[in-house]
Amino acid sequence: MNLEDILAIDTTPIDEGMVYDISKIWVSTYVSSHLSVEKWVRFLLLYRYIEKFIADMNIAVSLPVVNYCLSGKDKSVNIENYIMQWYSGEFAGKIFTQVMTECNWQYRIMVYKEKVLTRLPDTEPCQLGEWKSAAKLVRKMKKILKPNRSNAKYYIFWNYNLGWYLQFRKQNYRKVKLAFSEGDKKIEELLKEICRPLCIKFEEDFCMLDAGKYLLGLFEGWNGDGAVNFRMMNSLFFIRIAVLDKLLEYAMELFKMNKEDKM
Repeated sequence: MNLEDILAIDTTPIDEGMVYDISKIWVSTYVSSHLSVEKWVRFLLLYRYIEKFIADMNIAVSLPVVNYCLSGKDKSVNIENYIMQWYSGEFAGKIFTQVMTECNWQYRIMVYKEKVLTRLPDTEPCQLGEWKSAAKLVRKMKKILKPNRSNAKYYIFWNYNLGWYLQFRKQNYRKVKLAFSEGDKKIEELLKEICRPLCIKFEEDFCMLDAGKYLLGLFEGWNGDGAVNFRMMNSLFFIRIAVLDKLLEYAMELFKMNKEDKM
């Protein structure tokens, strides 16, 4: 894709307030298996949009199949088969991790066993530098969130391409402004948006640049008296992370970044 095509992509195709309203369907502890047709249709339209967008961007993601039938008789929709997947965060979590890895993010899931930070065995080992950076972000998250349950999980994602770009821009500010001004503005805009992937606000954003890579953290567990998980996902995040990846690819080619430069 050329730069004009990338910049032409609308990263907020629907009102942000509507996305937050859709997320509230899944946040409530008392969510019913019967939703109003209006709310269910809003969710489906957004989901179908995400499906088409991911396909058009050639992102190799296997999205869950959602079948539905709108009943004109009782004006409600039975989605019993999806409630547990949505409420546990499993549905959105699978999509999230797939899209992130396809867009050049690595991740590990980390937990505390008593006072010792460790990774879940179903994620790959980290290099020492990656572990140190991830642990630094986890400590920051733990301090802010003060989770009150032992089953808290910390999803730590990192991107070397984004880390390289931010360092390159700092060292070559004038060059970037002359050759990539509009792309750089869009990257700055997206950085502010991707730091809040969930439809929930914390005291601070869980993202940082450290040791040549950009890190983004998500929390799953109990924060105070409330549960936090991927069901609160801001669906616009998928669009934004894909556009960011395309901009980074363009910048890397434009400035001829060598693979060794990002290690």
